[in-house]
Formats: sequence, structure tokens, C-alpha cells
Amino acid sequence: MAIIALLAVGLYIACGSGGAPTGPDNSAPPSGNTNFQTVETTLHFKALRNVLRKPSQVQFLFALRDNADRAVLFSPAELRPRSRIYENDQEIDYSETNFFVSTAESFRLDVVLVLDFTNSMASFQSNGQSAIDEMLAGAEAIIHALGTGHRMALLEFHDRNVDPQVLAYFTSDTTFLLSTLRDFAREPIDHGSTRAWDAVYQGVSLFSDAGQEEDVRLLIFLSDGFDTSSRRTPSEIVKLAQQRNVQLHGVGAGQVTNLDSLQYLTESTGGAYYPARDEQGIQEQLQEIARNLKGQYKLSYVSLQRERNPVVRVEIDYAGATNSFEGLVDVASVYEDDRIGRMSYDEEVVNNQYAKALMRLEHTPRNISAFRFNISADEIDTVEIVSQANGGVLDDTWTLTGPDPFGWYILQSPTATLPFGAFGPLFIARFAPIEGSAIKVPFELDNSIYAGEKRFEFPDTLYLGLALSQPSPADSSRNVSTRITLDWQVADFRNLDPASLRFDVQLDTAATLRRIVATELQSSSFTPPRSLLPNQLYFWRIVTRSGNKTFTGPVWQFETGDK
Repeated sequence: MAIIALLAVGLYIACGSGGAPTGPDNSAPPSGNTNFQTVETTLHFKALRNVLRKPSQVQFLFALRDNADRAVLFSPAELRPRSRIYENDQEIDYSETNFFVSTAESFRLDVVLVLDFTNSMASFQSNGQSAIDEMLAGAEAIIHALGTGHRMALLEFHDRNVDPQVLAYFTSDTTFLLSTLRDFAREPIDHGSTRAWDAVYQGVSLFSDAGQEEDVRLLIFLSDGFDTSSRRTPSEIVKLAQQRNVQLHGVGAGQVTNLDSLQYLTESTGGAYYPARDEQGIQEQLQEIARNLKGQYKLSYVSLQRERNPVVRVEIDYAGATNSFEGLVDVASVYEDDRIGRMSYDEEVVNNQYAKALMRLEHTPRNISAFRFNISADEIDTVEIVSQANGGVLDDTWTLTGPDPFGWYILQSPTATLPFGAFGPLFIARFAPIEGSAIKVPFELDNSIYAGEKRFEFPDTLYLGLALSQPSPADSSRNVSTRITLDWQVADFRNLDPASLRFDVQLDTAATLRRIVATELQSSSFTPPRSLLPNQLYFWRIVTRSGNKTFTGPVWQFETGDK
């Protein structure tokens, strides 16, 4: 029986001391960051890494687990008083600067859920429920656990003769993800043999080899360790996961074979292993993984050092003991005027129907209690604050008014000022309806309302999506040759480096476009290796990836002729 349900949400590779596990072929995995020395008595720091942001912001990202390897869950209010920060053995002055504890809700979090529909899953039944039913219930729990700033992609595999297929590329639209998952589960499927390792490798491949430093990435897989037909090996998976900063978590289903391989995948990437003895255990463990998504933390502070690079130690008290990690941090490389705030945004176009921009604070100067901004777009639909319950940075004293006749909004609090150095989601702007797969929106932040030379740097244009044009064959063409070359053009490269673009081609006889025929192309052209079927209606679409961004193009169609 080969069972594999994959969820991918990403973190960097675990740091610290300890021997590195080796693969089943005795090869050592590529080494991760080893800059931190850890003292782990009652807590274990997983996927620990350091991120530096201007001005002088030091961030540590990690997951916490207890000695039973279960996620330790704290709210920010619970973890902060347990934590202390030292620079060169001197505790920082908390009256002069701030430190923050954030949980997964405020992260940029990407999840890939890869589903196993092979025959072993379909035939593994008890009490009228198959392992597929339990897997789907667990998958829905994970989708429901996604936060405002999180995205998920869906990938399935069901037979060795068919490559793993993407059902949905990265999106934060949970309604779309749930409906896509349910629709596919209702389709007739030829449940076949397994390509477990190929599916895991393809799941990791959905993450780009570049992205923002603070991106969180995770891959969760469910398997009995048995594989019949894969080209890829566990060692290749670990190598790619470490290169792309993806953390693997595994659920071992039933009587596991090749347990060493499963543990190698998880331990080598800072993940965890979960045993599931029966089909009910599959759902329970996937629900446990959904719970554990919350066990990721970011601890950060604004260093007051200007030219020295301190040894930073973070201490966390838990279960009667002090746990810690420490290492040299290159603070001098990010020193800058902390009166200059920074704002960025996350973008998405959903189903080529509406778009949204999630505005984020990256750094906040002292004593900020208001924002005045302009979004003058015909397609503007709604603007709303991201609540603290959803990972937002603003408390419930903040209100949003506008727009006035000129498109200006005011976001302010009569009683609260944002903490110095605060960061996180601020508000969401939605745009609908839109035409095509992209929209470009002017944005302006009024810096004249701030005193003392304070100001924010901000994007003056919100680029949402990527515009593709000039498909060949032209949309709705007829009598097209069965030997064709598909071509397309990027109509506006916006602020992207053209050399960074990679294209996936979806080509199918069904409008659902399950089939990917080419991936990570560097040119905007593709020739299918075999002739297409004569007198057949085809649908095709281009999905473009650049860094951590994914852009889904419009669906085009054509009909072939006799030859």
C-alpha cells in the first residue's frame, strides 16, 4: 500500500548542533545554516534561521517542539514574557527598543497540498470509509487552518502512467481550494500504482528557488514508505528541499516499510514524523498537522547597535528550564535611519475575476497613529483592516474611513500608537471586476502628516497579476494543425526581471485543465512532443512563476483539424 498526502508550507532548514542524518544510500544531505549554538532542555528549536531587515531589524524564525516532538503552542502574549534577548551577554534595554513575538497568522506562508488517489488508498477501507475519505477530511482541516496571508496549492497523483498534476496553483482563496478539491474527488479516477517520491519531488518543485527571506514553506507528506515506479529518490528530494528552503513533515501510514527513508526526509529538513496506524489515524494526524501550523514563531527586535556585530542570545523558559540559541548576527549590514518606515504588499488575482493587495508594514517609526493613503482605481471594491485575530498589526481602536471624492482613505487610532519597529498585515484592498489576468493600480501614502523627519517608503504602483497576450493559436481558432507550437507574449513585464520568469504550460481536452505538459520553461514557446488528436477541442493556459510569485493566465482554446 502506498499512501501519500502532501502538504507543503515552507521554512528554512533547521540550525544547531547534532549529527546530520544520512540518506538510504548513505549520502549526507547538504548542510544547513550552523551559525547557532543551542541549549535544548525542555524545548527543541526546529527550522531556526535568522533574517535581517533594514533598519536594524533582527528576526529569528523557528518552530517549537517539546521532548515528545509535539508542537508547543503559545500566543504572542504567552511567549513574550518567557523570552529574553541578549547582545554580547548584556540583556537589551526594552525601554529603548521593542521586541516582538509573532505567530504563523502574520507570516507569509505557502502551502502545497499533494493528494494520493492511488489504488491502495481507495482499497484501504473500514466502517464504510476509505483512506481517501479520511485524507480529504484531513486536507480540508488544513485548508481551514490557513490565515489571511497564507497561500496553498493543490497537487494530486493517482497512477504511475500519469505525472503528478497541479489542481490549483498558489492562492489564498480557501473557498476556491475547497471546491476544487471536492470537485476532483467526485470525478471518476483510474486508481493505479504509486509514484510517491516523484509526487513529493514535484510538490517541492512548486516552490521557486528564490523568494523573500521571511517566506515560510512547509511540505507535509503521508506514506507507508513503499514506492513502485518513481524516478526520483529520497536523497534527491532532500537536496531540492534544502535548496528551496522547504521543511518536510511526514505521516507514516499503516505498516510502514522503509521507515529510515521517511525519517530521513523529515529529520534532514527540520520537519517531524507522525505515525498513523489505520485509516482513521490518517485524518487525525493531518488534523494534528493543521494544529501544528500554528507552532511556528518569529521573534524580532530593533537592534541599537550601529557598527558592531553582536553575539545574540535568545532565551525561552519552558517547563522549569531555560532553553536558548545564540550566534553572531551581522547587524551592521542593515543599519539605517529608523525614522524611515517601510510598506510592501502581497498580490493575487483570483480566477481572472478579482484581485487583491494585502498591504504590510515592514518597519514602523516611533509614535505612528495614522495613515492617509490614496487608491484611485475604477475597479476598487472594498478596503478593510486586517484584524489582530487574523495576524494584523492594528488593534481594535483603529478605524478606517473613506474614500473621499478623490480616493483618499484615513486609517487612524484616537488612543493607540504603533510600537516602534512593528510589522505585519495592515489592510486588504480588493478590486473587481477586472478584465484579463492583471491590473495596475496607482497608490500614494501621504507622508506630510508625520513630524520629525519621519516618513514611509511605499510602492507607488500596485502590480496585481501578469498580463499575457498574443496567444498562438489565437483564442477560439479552428482547423488548427495537430502539429503545433504554442506561443504567447508577456504584455507588461511590470517590475519583474524578464530573466526570472519561468512558464508552465497546461494543455488539456477538458476545461478543468488538469494536465501540465511542460514546466519551468524559460522561453514563451512550446512544441508538444507528439501530434495532438484530430478534430478535438483543446484548452490551454500559461502559469508564470517569478520568485515567490505565481501568475495564472487566461484560458484559451482552439480546435484541431483533420491533420
